[in-house]
Amino acid sequence: MAFTLAMLVVRLAIGVLSSVAAGLITSRVARFDARAVYALSGLLLLLFIPVHYQLWNRFPACYHAVFLASLIVVPIVAGVGIRRLRPSTPGRSIGPVKRDPVRQ
Repeated sequence: MAFTLAMLVVRLAIGVLSSVAAGLITSRVARFDARAVYALSGLLLLLFIPVHYQLWNRFPACYHAVFLASLIVVPIVAGVGIRRLRPSTPGRSIGPVKRDPVRQ
């Protein structure tokens, strides 16, 4: 199957949206710990390299380069960037709910 430019762009857009969601969710679940987002990016890259190796002849090299680079950059920008946007003033946090120390 021959992929048109529009099809390749849509595939990249879906990948970017998925990577943004993965970065945000990982950051939130890990309580905004950047190490988890970095680990996610590394894991995504390790999982997708064999897939793109098998598909190398079906897509142009620039597609593979953009997709694999986005697996590193996009989750980090989304997951670590949201941590920087998080307000630091008490009472206005979007972070984890603070529990009463007596009831823990």
